Amino acid sequence: MQSFLTNSVRPIRDEWSLKFPILPQSVDYLMSVQEEFRKKNKPVNIKAIFDVVMGLIYAGVGGVLTVSKYVGLEISFPPPEVVTVFGALAFAYGLFRVYRGYKTYKQDS
Repeated sequence: MQSFLTNSVRPIRDEWSLKFPILPQSVDYLMSVQEEFRKKNKPVNIKAIFDVVMGLIYAGVGGVLTVSKYVGLEISFPPPEVVTVFGALAFAYGLFRVYRGYKTYKQDS
């Protein structure tokens, strides 16, 4: 009797296909379909986009503050040297945020 079962022509079915005959024969097929769907419909990394946008804003404001004294834009309250230093720091921080957002986006890709 055992030799008859081992030489059977019936395909081997996994547990899922025995319980649910409507499903495909293999769970591997389902997993490959899910992976393909996830690759096509990859979620957008909001943190990476936010870092890039905020970095561009910081760099833009920092750039304007840095060159404000040289282009004739007068900011009266802090001394012009403080505005220039703050602008340079804001510009550098903006570049860092853009880099971090780009790195996060590429890491998740």
